[in-house]
Amino acid sequence: MQTVTVSEKGQVVIPVQIRRRLGIAPGCQLNFSLEGQVIHVEIKRQMADFDVALATREAARDRS
Repeated sequence: MQTVTVSEKGQVVIPVQIRRRLGIAPGCQLNFSLEGQVIHVEIKRQMADFDVALATREAARDRS
């Protein structure tokens, strides 16, 4: 676990090792949610990030 400091504007810097591992780059959007005292952060994925062929196959399988 790494500790970061919140700026006066409420900003934090995501450690470089985490950004690299998750492919977070400038312009990426993140979703925040709160569960009790825990903040969850998820990368907002665009449809282009997914394997469309796989999604199509899974949808067809779910309908049958």
